[in-house]
Amino acid sequence: MSEYAQNLPAGELHVPTTEIQELTDAFTTITLLNPKFHNFLNLPRELRNLIYEEYIKAEHLFYDWSWLTLENGSERSVFFPRWAPNILGTSHQVRSEFAQTFFPRAGYIEIESSHEAQFFAAFLDTLKLDKPFEVVRLLVLPHFDNIKDSSTHGGNAYMQLVMRCTALQKLRITFHASALRRRYLAKRQLGRCRFAMMLDEVLDFFQLRATLYCTALRCIELEGILPSEERTSDGFDPLQPLRQAGSWMSSEFRKQGQEVKVTLVKRVALPRV
Repeated sequence: MSEYAQNLPAGELHVPTTEIQELTDAFTTITLLNPKFHNFLNLPRELRNLIYEEYIKAEHLFYDWSWLTLENGSERSVFFPRWAPNILGTSHQVRSEFAQTFFPRAGYIEIESSHEAQFFAAFLDTLKLDKPFEVVRLLVLPHFDNIKDSSTHGGNAYMQLVMRCTALQKLRITFHASALRRRYLAKRQLGRCRFAMMLDEVLDFFQLRATLYCTALRCIELEGILPSEERTSDGFDPLQPLRQAGSWMSSEFRKQGQEVKVTLVKRVALPRV
């Protein structure tokens, strides 16, 4: 305290303008010269977790779900989701710790293509955790039926991801009714006709049997998108294969002692403009 301040009456304290300016200048200099906090990893883990939670609150909206590749200086690239917070790119340790807080708290993780499924799996593989895929609790696959025959094209990337997420609790899969029909050429060459897939065909084509490996699953939503109302007015149920698949899932999960709620959600496709 300055000599001027010591001579003031009790209860009154006044710092001259010059001293305020000196303090401000000193603080500004320190901030500019050392803008980063380099001892974050020396903080207790509990305190770091609190910081991660506050960081999530500050950056809680992520709109872009496309992916990009960042070179990490090694012989291979690391895949990061572009929507991911910047903190995931700081270090392996911070990325792994933050992922344990961020992904379980996410309302859902939406994977829009088989390529995204592969990239997301590659990203999770970079986490320095014993079981990195356990951070995923809820997956939404809105274009699940947009795949080629899994048996002849290297497998279903969606289901490969699902199988590795051993702590997955909820799974939402979307099918268009048109994807639940099969094409074949009639014997008399009468042209191509569409017929509903049989249960085994649905299970094999989409590799739905792989869901039985998810021992933590509690809920599966099968969303079926119907064509416009006028095209379904003939009494034919285009989602019957999906109903059968849902019943099969419930039965098979029950056989292995796992109670999973499987529901069918119907939605009518919006008319094309």
